[in-house]
Amino acid sequence: MRRTLWRPWSGLNVDSGVASDHAAPESSPSAPGHFERLTMMSDHPSTRQQTAAVTAMVPCYNEEACIERAYLTIRTELERFDDAEILFVDDGSSDQTLELIKSFAAADDRVKYISFTRNFGLEAAFTAGFKYASKDWTVQLDADLQSPPNEMHRLVAKALEGYDLVFGIRADRKDPGSERPDPEASSG
Repeated sequence: MRRTLWRPWSGLNVDSGVASDHAAPESSPSAPGHFERLTMMSDHPSTRQQTAAVTAMVPCYNEEACIERAYLTIRTELERFDDAEILFVDDGSSDQTLELIKSFAAADDRVKYISFTRNFGLEAAFTAGFKYASKDWTVQLDADLQSPPNEMHRLVAKALEGYDLVFGIRADRKDPGSERPDPEASSG
Protein backbone atom coordinates (compact mmCIF):
# COMPACT_ATOMS: atom_id res chain seq x y z
CA MET A 1 0.00 0.00 0.00
CA ARG A 2 1.43 3.38 -1.00
CA ARG A 3 0.93 6.25 1.39
CA THR A 4 1.40 9.97 1.18
CA LEU A 5 3.43 12.36 3.28
CA TRP A 6 2.22 15.72 2.12
CA ARG A 7 4.32 18.87 1.84
CA PRO A 8 6.72 19.55 4.67
CA TRP A 9 6.73 23.20 5.70
CA SER A 10 9.29 25.16 7.64
CA GLY A 11 8.89 28.06 10.02
CA LEU A 12 6.15 26.40 12.06
CA ASN A 13 5.34 24.73 15.36
CA VAL A 14 4.01 21.21 15.85
CA ASP A 15 0.46 20.49 16.98
CA SER A 16 -0.50 16.86 16.40
CA GLY A 17 -3.96 15.56 15.73
CA VAL A 18 -5.51 12.27 14.66
CA ALA A 19 -8.52 12.01 12.36
CA SER A 20 -10.72 9.31 13.84
CA ASP A 21 -13.97 8.77 15.70
CA HIS A 22 -12.46 10.11 18.90
CA ALA A 23 -11.01 13.49 19.82
CA ALA A 24 -7.54 14.38 18.61
CA PRO A 25 -4.84 14.14 21.26
CA GLU A 26 -3.22 17.35 22.43
CA SER A 27 0.52 17.69 22.18
CA SER A 28 2.99 20.35 23.08
CA PRO A 29 4.80 22.15 20.31
CA SER A 30 8.23 20.83 19.43
CA ALA A 31 11.14 22.98 18.42
CA PRO A 32 9.99 26.35 17.14
CA GLY A 33 10.50 26.91 13.46
CA HIS A 34 8.87 23.77 12.12
CA PHE A 35 5.25 22.73 11.65
CA GLU A 36 2.26 24.72 12.76
CA ARG A 37 0.33 21.52 12.81
CA LEU A 38 1.43 18.03 11.87
CA THR A 39 -1.75 16.13 11.14
CA MET A 40 -1.92 12.36 10.90
CA MET A 41 -4.75 10.18 9.68
CA SER A 42 -5.07 6.41 9.76
CA ASP A 43 -7.71 3.75 9.52
CA HIS A 44 -5.40 1.31 11.27
CA PRO A 45 -3.05 3.07 13.72
CA SER A 46 -1.74 -0.31 14.89
CA THR A 47 -0.24 -1.00 11.43
CA ARG A 48 3.39 0.07 11.64
CA GLN A 49 6.35 -0.15 9.31
CA GLN A 50 9.81 -0.62 10.76
CA THR A 51 11.53 1.05 7.82
CA ALA A 52 10.41 3.57 5.24
CA ALA A 53 10.81 3.38 1.49
CA VAL A 54 10.40 6.98 0.27
CA THR A 55 9.77 8.68 -3.06
CA ALA A 56 10.52 12.40 -3.11
CA MET A 57 8.21 13.66 -5.87
CA VAL A 58 9.10 17.00 -7.45
CA PRO A 59 6.81 18.56 -10.08
CA CYS A 60 8.77 20.92 -12.36
CA TYR A 61 7.91 23.57 -14.91
CA ASN A 62 10.69 25.81 -16.25
CA GLU A 63 12.83 25.33 -13.15
CA GLU A 64 16.29 25.45 -14.76
CA ALA A 65 17.40 28.20 -12.37
CA CYS A 66 16.71 26.16 -9.23
CA ILE A 67 16.50 22.47 -10.20
CA GLU A 68 20.14 21.64 -9.46
CA ARG A 69 19.94 23.15 -5.97
CA ALA A 70 16.70 21.23 -5.39
CA TYR A 71 18.29 17.97 -6.56
CA LEU A 72 21.37 18.40 -4.35
CA THR A 73 19.28 19.34 -1.31
CA ILE A 74 16.82 16.47 -1.74
CA ARG A 75 19.62 14.00 -2.46
CA THR A 76 21.33 14.99 0.80
CA GLU A 77 18.11 14.54 2.78
CA LEU A 78 17.47 11.12 1.21
CA GLU A 79 20.78 9.87 2.62
CA ARG A 80 18.79 9.31 5.84
CA PHE A 81 16.78 6.56 4.13
CA ASP A 82 17.96 3.13 2.97
CA ASP A 83 15.39 2.89 0.18
CA ALA A 84 14.61 6.15 -1.58
CA GLU A 85 14.14 7.74 -4.98
CA ILE A 86 13.65 11.19 -6.42
CA LEU A 87 10.89 11.37 -9.02
CA PHE A 88 10.91 14.55 -11.08
CA VAL A 89 7.78 15.26 -13.11
CA ASP A 90 8.64 17.70 -15.88
CA ASP A 91 5.41 19.40 -16.91
CA GLY A 92 6.44 20.38 -20.44
CA SER A 93 9.23 22.80 -19.56
CA SER A 94 10.52 24.92 -22.44
CA ASP A 95 13.86 25.71 -20.79
CA GLN A 96 16.69 23.30 -19.86
CA THR A 97 14.89 21.71 -16.88
CA LEU A 98 14.43 18.32 -18.55
CA GLU A 99 18.03 18.16 -19.76
CA LEU A 100 19.27 18.86 -16.24
CA ILE A 101 16.97 16.19 -14.80
CA LYS A 102 18.26 13.70 -17.38
CA SER A 103 21.84 14.49 -16.31
CA PHE A 104 20.92 13.83 -12.66
CA ALA A 105 19.34 10.51 -13.67
CA ALA A 106 22.43 9.52 -15.66
CA ALA A 107 24.65 10.12 -12.62
CA ASP A 108 22.32 8.88 -9.84
CA ASP A 109 20.29 5.68 -10.17
CA ARG A 110 17.87 6.94 -7.49
CA VAL A 111 16.66 9.67 -9.86
CA LYS A 112 13.66 8.88 -12.06
CA TYR A 113 11.64 11.25 -14.19
CA ILE A 114 8.45 11.65 -16.14
CA SER A 115 8.36 14.14 -19.00
CA PHE A 116 5.16 15.61 -20.42
CA THR A 117 5.11 16.70 -24.07
CA ARG A 118 3.45 19.97 -23.08
CA ASN A 119 2.31 21.80 -19.97
CA PHE A 120 -0.70 19.98 -18.49
CA GLY A 121 -0.68 21.75 -15.12
CA LEU A 122 0.23 20.98 -11.54
CA GLU A 123 -2.65 18.59 -10.88
CA ALA A 124 -1.64 16.39 -13.83
CA ALA A 125 1.97 16.42 -12.61
CA PHE A 126 0.83 15.36 -9.12
CA THR A 127 -1.37 12.62 -10.53
CA ALA A 128 1.45 11.19 -12.64
CA GLY A 129 3.92 11.48 -9.77
CA PHE A 130 1.70 9.65 -7.31
CA LYS A 131 0.88 7.02 -9.93
CA TYR A 132 4.50 6.25 -10.80
CA ALA A 133 6.13 6.65 -7.39
CA SER A 134 7.55 3.21 -6.65
CA LYS A 135 8.12 3.44 -2.89
CA ASP A 136 5.68 2.94 -0.03
CA TRP A 137 5.68 6.62 0.95
CA THR A 138 5.56 9.67 -1.31
CA VAL A 139 6.66 13.11 -0.15
CA GLN A 140 5.60 16.00 -2.35
CA LEU A 141 8.31 18.65 -2.64
CA ASP A 142 8.76 21.81 -4.71
CA ALA A 143 11.61 22.52 -7.11
CA ASP A 144 11.99 25.98 -5.58
CA LEU A 145 12.32 24.35 -2.12
CA GLN A 146 9.27 26.12 -0.62
CA SER A 147 8.52 22.76 0.94
CA PRO A 148 11.85 22.11 2.67
CA PRO A 149 13.30 18.63 2.16
CA ASN A 150 15.01 18.81 5.56
CA GLU A 151 11.57 18.32 7.17
CA MET A 152 10.96 15.07 5.28
CA HIS A 153 12.40 12.87 8.04
CA ARG A 154 9.92 14.33 10.55
CA LEU A 155 6.99 13.44 8.32
CA VAL A 156 8.32 9.92 7.84
CA ALA A 157 8.94 9.49 11.57
CA LYS A 158 5.30 10.38 12.29
CA ALA A 159 4.13 8.11 9.49
CA LEU A 160 6.07 5.21 10.96
CA GLU A 161 4.01 5.59 14.12
CA GLY A 162 1.22 4.03 12.07
CA TYR A 163 -0.49 6.82 10.17
CA ASP A 164 -1.52 6.61 6.52
CA LEU A 165 -1.34 10.34 5.80
CA VAL A 166 0.86 13.00 7.38
CA PHE A 167 1.09 16.65 6.39
CA GLY A 168 2.33 19.97 7.70
CA ILE A 169 0.50 23.28 7.53
CA ARG A 170 2.41 26.54 7.26
CA ALA A 171 1.37 29.36 9.59
CA ASP A 172 3.52 32.23 8.32
CA ARG A 173 4.38 32.68 4.65
CA LYS A 174 7.20 35.09 3.97
CA ASP A 175 7.64 34.38 0.25
CA PRO A 176 6.50 36.92 -2.39
CA GLY A 177 2.95 36.55 -3.58
CA SER A 178 1.76 34.92 -0.39
CA GLU A 179 -0.26 37.90 0.77
CA ARG A 180 -3.99 37.32 0.52
CA PRO A 181 -6.15 40.33 -0.28
CA ASP A 182 -8.35 41.59 2.51
CA PRO A 183 -11.93 40.58 1.59
CA GLU A 184 -13.21 43.56 3.62
CA ALA A 185 -11.19 46.08 1.61
CA SER A 186 -13.08 47.96 -1.06
CA SER A 187 -11.68 48.55 -4.52
CA GLY A 188 -12.83 52.00 -4.69
